[in-house]
Amino acid sequence: VHCLVLDMADGAFDDQYIGCTEQMGYRTLALLEAEMESDPIFRGSWEKAAWEFRKRRFNSSLPLLPQGFQEEHGIALLVYTDKNYPSPDNSFPSLFNKLMRTSVSSLEDYQQNFPYKALHYYLTTALHLFQPECRVVYRGIRDVHFEPPRETKANIRFGQFTSSSFSQATAKGFGQDSFFHITTCYGVNIGLLSTDRTENEILIPGEEMFQVSMYRVEGHQFVLNSTKRRCHHYNCALLGGNKDQSKAISVCD
Repeated sequence: VHCLVLDMADGAFDDQYIGCTEQMGYRTLALLEAEMESDPIFRGSWEKAAWEFRKRRFNSSLPLLPQGFQEEHGIALLVYTDKNYPSPDNSFPSLFNKLMRTSVSSLEDYQQNFPYKALHYYLTTALHLFQPECRVVYRGIRDVHFEPPRETKANIRFGQFTSSSFSQATAKGFGQDSFFHITTCYGVNIGLLSTDRTENEILIPGEEMFQVSMYRVEGHQFVLNSTKRRCHHYNCALLGGNKDQSKAISVCD
């Protein structure tokens, strides 16, 4: 078990693609193929998810999808929620989250080194298509003891796509080394678009800001409340939008 302090995750890659979805849509299809070509595990995960999405569509077991929702959005959500591929102890979503949180330090770094640009684009834009609403969810963590921010009432972000559940029991099944009771206002109910439809899954975007309203040392239990605000430092990075040092690009609405 290791310890991490909740903070604003300023090192995370958090592009929101505002104003460039049309250009990105054209670029991303070719990018997706290139990224799968260079990573057999990613290709395997994407192809497995594509088969599952098409099966659900054929069986009419998909939920009502918002306008603009494409097949790639659904496949990306299935890729992200497959916690057992290629293995439970070394899952592709865990690798993706780690890279999203820690591997991008600059625009150039992202453009040259971030290996899953297409997946990040499809996940981010998929969540944007759903109407936001506030809801209470739960998240259990194994092998990490989270600690509250050093400053009282400091804002925090997860800095990655964050799975949670309507079900407290389901969340506890994923771990109790840290446990979160979360009110999210940007999390999306992807239960019927998740790999495991029994988990009642809500996917919280990494840019949503929260405040810690309660912390109990025993069990590292948190109550997080959404500030109803979002914060991102990148926008349209593939097309040249930089991680800023100015408020013109760093958007914390």
